[in-house]
Amino acid sequence: MRLHQKFLLPLMAVFVAVLGYFYLAWIPRLRADAEMDFQMAMARHLDSVGEILVPLLLADQLDVIHENMEALLAGNPNWRAVVVADRDGRMVFPLKGTPLPEAADGAVLARFERPVRLGDLALGQLTVYVDRTAAMKRQNARLMELGGAFAGFAFVVLLVSLLMMEGMVLRPLRQLARASRALAERNFDAPLPQAGRDEVGELVRAFAAMRLARKTDEAAQAQRRRDAEHERQDREMLLSAPQEGICGITMEGRVSFINPAARRMLGWAEDEGEGENLHALAHHHRADGSICVADQCPMHQTLWDGRPREVQGEVYWRKDGTSFPVEYSVSAIRRDGTVVGAVVVFRDVTQRQAIETALRDKTAELERSNTELEQFAYVASHDLREPLRMITSYVSLLERRYGEKLDQDAHEFIGFARDGAERMNRLILDLLEYSRIGRLAPPKETLAVRDIVDDALNALRAQIEGSGGTVSLAPGMEGLPPLFGCRSELARLMQNLIGNALKYRHPDRAPMVEVSARADADGVELTVADNGIGIDPQYYERIFMIFQRLHTRGQYPGTGIGLAICKRVVEQHGGRIWVESTPGEGSSFHVRLPLVPPAE
Repeated sequence: MRLHQKFLLPLMAVFVAVLGYFYLAWIPRLRADAEMDFQMAMARHLDSVGEILVPLLLADQLDVIHENMEALLAGNPNWRAVVVADRDGRMVFPLKGTPLPEAADGAVLARFERPVRLGDLALGQLTVYVDRTAAMKRQNARLMELGGAFAGFAFVVLLVSLLMMEGMVLRPLRQLARASRALAERNFDAPLPQAGRDEVGELVRAFAAMRLARKTDEAAQAQRRRDAEHERQDREMLLSAPQEGICGITMEGRVSFINPAARRMLGWAEDEGEGENLHALAHHHRADGSICVADQCPMHQTLWDGRPREVQGEVYWRKDGTSFPVEYSVSAIRRDGTVVGAVVVFRDVTQRQAIETALRDKTAELERSNTELEQFAYVASHDLREPLRMITSYVSLLERRYGEKLDQDAHEFIGFARDGAERMNRLILDLLEYSRIGRLAPPKETLAVRDIVDDALNALRAQIEGSGGTVSLAPGMEGLPPLFGCRSELARLMQNLIGNALKYRHPDRAPMVEVSARADADGVELTVADNGIGIDPQYYERIFMIFQRLHTRGQYPGTGIGLAICKRVVEQHGGRIWVESTPGEGSSFHVRLPLVPPAE
């Protein structure tokens, strides 16, 4: 039986019970009450008529009695007859012989008798015959109308109750039922009825909360499934993608999982490896051919004590009996704090060992080459400068001995020769200095930034005075953290930068150079800023290359190697150098150097 039928049956029972009570109890009671009212009204009426008849009967005024009774009949159409008898029972009205009324078929004729008294003295009898047929029909009609109205009202109440039950209970419950069926099919978006403040609303809210919890749980489960699938894919990728071999071994040393790289290095087929004893198949002998027993195998030792191990200098054996050098690590697999296995990650270091051997050979060869280069540089500096010194000496001797005999052109030619020899000598010395940077320098030490700058300024004192310019130091240089480097090379670095700032001066103003420095967690940045001629941005990289000049020697003297020396010094100290400039306004050279290492 459906729910609306369960609700309808008790409502219909109540409806029938109410109608039954109305028709079987209430209407008869109304009829009885109406009858009692009629009886009482007739009694009062007859009493009033009896009071009228008392004097008339005492005076024996028959004609007046007749007039009054006829008037009474005329005034009450439903009175069929009035009979007045005296104390002896003789009819006073109507006349003797007048027939008394009888009830026809379906008619209701009521007879009312009332004695006429004066105190205790009986004067006569008053009898009235009343036709109640029409009155009873009207009464029944009114009662039927009342019953119909009541039945209609009860029906409307029943219908309204059913409609309210439908709207407030049944329809929301049907929607909840549909939502429940949808929920069983994992559809969490079925519409729900509006939640009111009654019990159905509480049920709707409880269902909505349950559905939301179910939806959240389903989403969480789906996410866990996706995460598990991703983890599985990641594990497969981690096992498949690396070039290292990865094996899992049980407490008995048998392979529980193995990746393709391990199978490939060990020469095993795709279906081989799992369940085999890794030590017995791949680690049974050492590199020198001696037997490696299981008790001495690092893999088994990790299984016993749970400590991770990094192993180098050993070999693994392939299925075909050949070996290859390996490095491997062993880590324990724990569950609830108990070692249940281990993971072995190994790599074939054959190629790396070959590269290391070749690198050692190249390093030795480079060391020999550097030694030969140093010897060559010494010989070159001595042998190349010796002819230059001879040329300079003989040119000077020629000028002193035959100077008075030579014309002006000859003196000019001698000056050209002497200048070329001096520039050649300067170039050789710069090249030697460039080649010695980082090789023949004194050991590195902890240095204060201010000391380095002071060394450079002391070396440039004559140039500063000769240029007519000024070199200023920004405040705060004394409190900078120390550097770690070669003092002579770093002083030469600052000397070259400050010297260039003085040399490449603007023709319209005296040179002004400012040296500043700042420190942070990564290092110290030194800046040499000037008001010189500036540098076009397209030459920012070129100026740090060896023998690269942007001006002729007639404009600015030099060999074009000074900034190349600066760059090499900075790079030898693990730093970097760059320039920022505005042509015609000046340049700023920045040098960034690391601080003293923590171990120092």
